[in-house]
Amino acid sequence: MSADVETMAWAHEVPWHGLGTQVNGDLTPDEMLVAAQLDWTVSLRELFDKDGHPADKHLGLYRDSDHLCLDTVGERWNPVQNKDAFAFFNKICEAGKATMETAGSLRVGNSVTVWGLARLGADFKLPGNDIVRGYLLFASPHKHGKAALSRVTNIRVVCANTMAMALSGEAKWERRFSHVNEFDPALAAETVGIAKNQVREFEKNVRMLKKLNITMDSAVRILAPVYQSEEKTELPVDELLKDFSKLNPTMKSILECNKSAPGADEGTGWGLLNAVTFYHDHAQKREQNNRLQSSWFGKSASRKEAVFASLLELTQ
Repeated sequence: MSADVETMAWAHEVPWHGLGTQVNGDLTPDEMLVAAQLDWTVSLRELFDKDGHPADKHLGLYRDSDHLCLDTVGERWNPVQNKDAFAFFNKICEAGKATMETAGSLRVGNSVTVWGLARLGADFKLPGNDIVRGYLLFASPHKHGKAALSRVTNIRVVCANTMAMALSGEAKWERRFSHVNEFDPALAAETVGIAKNQVREFEKNVRMLKKLNITMDSAVRILAPVYQSEEKTELPVDELLKDFSKLNPTMKSILECNKSAPGADEGTGWGLLNAVTFYHDHAQKREQNNRLQSSWFGKSASRKEAVFASLLELTQ
């Protein structure tokens, strides 16, 4: 369970162990906003130094519902209201016939990001009724220096593992959008098409990983460059291969997930990738207070991508 999920509403299938409130699948963006408890606003307020003087060229970004100070921003900052963000996301969904199914907020400290997930209708099925569903993730952080963004997020049904990947460079609206400019819906029309193409590319790669034989030795060789740095002393890979007891705790946990996690497929590249994603999404204790944030946007997301890239190299 992810402690950073502040609020959430979802339609259809239960996500993330039932966190949040179940709703009908035909809600409008405004109705989803209320159901997910995102119908709050933000405002800019004057800041003062310890002597009571107004802060020069800086304002506080506050959530009006509970007066939580989300960040300190510049005078040119353009606060994006959740209502406007979701109206924008809905335009993207309508353009590509995607269906918004989940919405919520992530909070780590005073930092809050609101987000929505839209199902792309680009699912695929692997042997053994192993279903993967493609989603478009939209996130609007209430934080200085952070712009709205999208990710293609593939979710494996059997274990709710997530694999979030940045949209390709063709998504020009994402590069141009920032909090000092207004939304430009004209740049968003192509986004869903790009996302669907990336899901199809992911499917092609996954089918290759499904056929890729991965031994214990090759698994260690793939994981070591990504996870060895967690230890103060990095042992040579050849030494690890001679004595698996010298693997660090993270690598041991991932290899255990490779054997026993839901939908385990030990011995294949697809199985090892899912061991990594299951560890970061469900088993990792070190970042359990910001697990979802990290899995979608942070260190965990980077590590998933690094392992994915190493596995793909072996299919060439």
